[in-house]
Amino acid sequence: MITYIAGKGSLIALKILFLISEVIIFIVLKKLKLPDTILKLYILCPLIIIETYIGCHIDVIGMALLVPMIYFLIQKKYLLTLFLLAGSVHIKYIPIIFAPAIIFDSILHFKNQCKKAIITALLYSLFFMIILISLFLLYYKAGKNFYEQFFIYNLNWEFNSSLFFLIDKIAGTNARFITSLISGIAILLISLQKKIHVIEKLSLIMLIFILLTHTVYPWYILWLLPFLLYKFKISKLFLLCVTSLSYWVLIGYFNNKVWHQSTVIWLLQYVPFYALFLYDLIKGNYVQKEKNCCDYSCPQ
Repeated sequence: MITYIAGKGSLIALKILFLISEVIIFIVLKKLKLPDTILKLYILCPLIIIETYIGCHIDVIGMALLVPMIYFLIQKKYLLTLFLLAGSVHIKYIPIIFAPAIIFDSILHFKNQCKKAIITALLYSLFFMIILISLFLLYYKAGKNFYEQFFIYNLNWEFNSSLFFLIDKIAGTNARFITSLISGIAILLISLQKKIHVIEKLSLIMLIFILLTHTVYPWYILWLLPFLLYKFKISKLFLLCVTSLSYWVLIGYFNNKVWHQSTVIWLLQYVPFYALFLYDLIKGNYVQKEKNCCDYSCPQ
């Protein structure tokens, strides 16, 4: 919408907005006082270059809201956190899965004042919903087809999925219900944990979404990047590096008009990933205690 107003749908205007988003992300990462090697990892990440400036996917705009959200969440500034979360959801619906963990963290902030904690959480939830609905009202002129496409996509499409692919082979048409139920329960249980730092909760929640969702386009994996920068995990880095292999499907599509996902490509992505994921679990890299804010220096 911003690029349409500024450049009447200009591709150049869109890419300028991408560049501005990346500048915002970099500035906030510097504010988080991350090591230079981590900043270089972001700047040189080929997936961002490919999916943003070549593929023209707008996820980096959502990330430009998500990264400041992480910054303010560390500082326990929940109104700003929820405002930025709503804006990020406005770009792509994925970050809405963070809302339960953030709201519960606001309750923990007043853990010795039960009544105040509950009232505050309700007010924060109401604030988030008002901002979210207000932003989506901007699209009311698009008509019901705007929302119908969302449901068609979620009910019928599947691409490069991980655990969903296996569950679908076993459960068939029930796979979407089963994976949605597992995801919902897992997100709720993680959100309610008291001893895990809230940013680690968000990181786990995003990973669960990626592993259980029915569609994993390469640009979806970009949403893991802020959490990889926050705390390095070899399994996530691997997934960022190999997810572009899924584009192999386009060779058959362009040559023969056949959309067929290769089992070999699927195995090359996910078998090493799960091996590295187990390695990270054994090393304790996926559970970060609340008392240790992060691996790096946090802003005061």
